[in-house]
Amino acid sequence: MSISFSSGAGGGDSQRVLVVGARRRRQGIGEYVARSFHRAGCLVEAIVGTSPSSVEAALAQLRGRYGIQARGYVDLEEALERERPGVVAICSPYLFHRQALELVAQGGEAHCLCEKPLWWEEGVGDRLELTQRIIQKFLDNQKYLDTITQWPQTLPYYYQLFPRPKELRRFEMMMGPREISPELVLESFPHIFSMLYALVGVGEIAGVELSFSPPRWRELEVDVVISFSYRHSSGEVAVSCAFVRSPQPPRPAGYGINGRWAMRKIRLPQYQFYFESDGKVLDFPDPLDLHIQEFLTNLAQKLLDQTKLLNGMELLEKLYFQVEHLWAKG
Repeated sequence: MSISFSSGAGGGDSQRVLVVGARRRRQGIGEYVARSFHRAGCLVEAIVGTSPSSVEAALAQLRGRYGIQARGYVDLEEALERERPGVVAICSPYLFHRQALELVAQGGEAHCLCEKPLWWEEGVGDRLELTQRIIQKFLDNQKYLDTITQWPQTLPYYYQLFPRPKELRRFEMMMGPREISPELVLESFPHIFSMLYALVGVGEIAGVELSFSPPRWRELEVDVVISFSYRHSSGEVAVSCAFVRSPQPPRPAGYGINGRWAMRKIRLPQYQFYFESDGKVLDFPDPLDLHIQEFLTNLAQKLLDQTKLLNGMELLEKLYFQVEHLWAKG
């Protein structure tokens, strides 16, 4: 369901942005989110970090690499009060997302783009109810909320390699997490669910299976495959997600629709994204840049898709606990 709200200031060139977690440590995305907002014409005016030293390091990176002149804080509440941003990008570890989301919603003045998953904590009760409360706070404030799930932005370029299918029967994806553990569900599956939502809409999962180093994927050194059926209003999709432990970039990534695969690669040092499939190569823009542009467009068009956010949390919760159980059984 898409909900209308007041967008406040219009285009990207008038949005004042605050980034929480702008330093790229381990595999954090905050630095690149700040860069994408900057490229879109926004004013990245402030960042929030965990310590004065980490804030200074992040400010120096943004200034030196992208010419972004920002102010730094170690307290989000203080930053919101002083800066009064139009947009807050939450790029901190997911265990801290809910607290940040609630602070932004409580302030009532900013739209919010949050790194995936939207939030996750253990032992907190009904996650769907808590998620609905967070969404409702943004709706009550007439503010927009979305997650950083940029893979659907690649679909128009995939369709330049392969025609759009009349029916989605099978969807496969490969990703390269730093570690192989049940936590990869929280890190990786919001991307996969966003692809399924973009392709066929709301769904539910059934028949979850877990395979370690399955023969079909052995040539690609796949560590684990998670499979399930995705049932939606028009049918059912067989989904398989393969994971290869990849401590360092570049990490393998790609997907296949009805068996037609395209691997996403990055050409260095230009950092040019491209698809490679059966000898064919197709360059395409940075999906994060495209996602930020779509986020800003949705502000202008007053669209908030709460169904996507709620369905994503419901699927994530169900899959995580099933995978955790299967993982423990070995």
